[in-house]
Amino acid sequence: MAARNTSDGATRPIIGRLVDELRPIKRIWSPEVRFAAWLGLELLLFGVVVSRGLRHDALARLMDPAFAVELGLLVLAGAATSWMALCAAVPGREAPLGLAALGGALVAAASTAVLVRAPFEHPHLAAILVGFPCALVITSLALLPWATLLIAGYRGATVTPSRAGTLAGIGAFSTAAAMVRLRCPSDDCWHLLVWHFGPVLLALVVSAAIGRIWLGAWRAEER
Repeated sequence: MAARNTSDGATRPIIGRLVDELRPIKRIWSPEVRFAAWLGLELLLFGVVVSRGLRHDALARLMDPAFAVELGLLVLAGAATSWMALCAAVPGREAPLGLAALGGALVAAASTAVLVRAPFEHPHLAAILVGFPCALVITSLALLPWATLLIAGYRGATVTPSRAGTLAGIGAFSTAAAMVRLRCPSDDCWHLLVWHFGPVLLALVVSAAIGRIWLGAWRAEER
């Protein structure tokens, strides 16, 4: 009996401290609600792009099947991977690896559509270098949606952090690339591959690393 009383006396302060440290946890939004909010953000950014002016032949270019396919694949890749990134924050709802890889495949298919419409020509270095502003605009349009997806993943409990980060990068930058495609007047193959699709590829790698380090931090704390 004395041993039991001693044990109770030792554990009561610990229990009391744990009770004092308890804080109410606000329930996070469902992936469906988060995705609706993310789409609203993207529509707002698209409105900004439209207000700054689209390429003069935007409507005519949309009538070109190859151009429309390229643009549609980018939009589809952005929406699908963003949805999967948000679902990855909920254990049990993360997309299988094969389905997640579909996002990268859609971006690759969009770049193939560029090649089909405008085969490679000998690159002119001067012409390639002038495309740097397009990459800056794509990055600026993608930063806020990208951060939104990563923060949503951080507030959840993703068990596939690298995959979630990769999906977030593809989602935000593919959508931004689609917007800039309607604004940029160039149809040069090298320009598109380097300055439009290049940022998407770079974001995929960087975002995967961020996901592995940041989104998986809670798992390290649990060990």
